[in-house]
Amino acid sequence: MEQFVKTCDQCQRAGKPNDKKKAPLKLVPVIQEVFTKLNIDACGPLPITSKGNRYLIMAICMSSKFPEAIPVSDISSVSVTDALLNIFSRMGFPREIQCDQGTSFTSALTTEYFERFGILVRHSSVYHPQSNPVERFHRTLKRLLRILCLDAGAEWDKHLPSILLARARYGLYLTKVHRQSWCMGKICKPQRR
Repeated sequence: MEQFVKTCDQCQRAGKPNDKKKAPLKLVPVIQEVFTKLNIDACGPLPITSKGNRYLIMAICMSSKFPEAIPVSDISSVSVTDALLNIFSRMGFPREIQCDQGTSFTSALTTEYFERFGILVRHSSVYHPQSNPVERFHRTLKRLLRILCLDAGAEWDKHLPSILLARARYGLYLTKVHRQSWCMGKICKPQRR
């Protein structure tokens, strides 16, 4: 049977049911400064918490790989822009953002928000989640949330800061520069005595 399918002209022309052609990848320039380019995405749905949170708006700095995540109840444009403002209040406004082509990132409100703050938006390749590193972090974060929430139930949003701290502090995220050299998103020079 398998041999028949491999040699059947009609079967080969029809392809696999989920055989979507991936768009070609684009070259990405090397980033010199931290928090100038962020990858963002929405993660969920997750179990609903007592605060009504069901999703995460996530951002990862492309140069330092520093993760941020804000719990939200929905992924409407208003929730996304509020969560991003929360992230930017700590990281500063990036020059560039890469995100998928989800409606919460391509809506008129979100587009105007990015334009107003002078943020260049680049969209990830269609049907190619590997082009956005935050997609890989979703899997890691969900696994850590499951582990921590075995005892605590669905209150994952209470454990989120601890997970992000552990991942940023002990994960292999800061590259080429020693972890203690980072200070509020800048490379700090050690003081000489």
